[in-house]
Amino acid sequence: MKRRLPVNFPILLLSSMNLVIRLVSYFQANSPRSRRMARAAIVIAGVFAVSLLAFNNCGGFSGPAARFKSLAASCMTGQKAQNAAVAQYDITETCEDHANYQCDIREFKPGIGNSTEVVQSCLATQIGEICLPVSISKYDTSPNRSISELDANAFSSGGEFNRSEASCFNTKVMAEGQAVFTADAPGPELALRAVIAKCRERTP
Repeated sequence: MKRRLPVNFPILLLSSMNLVIRLVSYFQANSPRSRRMARAAIVIAGVFAVSLLAFNNCGGFSGPAARFKSLAASCMTGQKAQNAAVAQYDITETCEDHANYQCDIREFKPGIGNSTEVVQSCLATQIGEICLPVSISKYDTSPNRSISELDANAFSSGGEFNRSEASCFNTKVMAEGQAVFTADAPGPELALRAVIAKCRERTP
């Protein structure tokens, strides 16, 4: 999941730019040295704005400056690829073709053993019944019963070690090898409905 700024991003950006404009106006009204400072402030503001955009769209960055530049460049490239993929496809052919979807189910429950299988499932959706391959991965959580710090309801239905989750994605719209439209839900039918809606609305 993408990490977002902990504050309202548009307000932060506008506030920062407003401060820079005030500083520029002040410097330009004074000496030539002040005008040079104004130009420097404009450059700094531009770098700051680009950094905020990269952070907001791609998550936070940390580490040395070189790593920051590399991550920012990679992130912006990925964002451009995703935007291009979203803009190019035909909604009817891509979003309503049943063959363009795939789902995974992960079960975390005590006593079910550890296994993976692929089954054919038919799920009711807003574009009709879709029959598709569903990969089911089972994880036996019984060994975790020995953990004394666990919550009392950890093994109750819906608890951390007694639950199921599903993910569905559209296999047609890809960006840099990754599915653009994905959705998670407690069950595959809900996840499939959600990813179809995202595809039709062009909202990754």
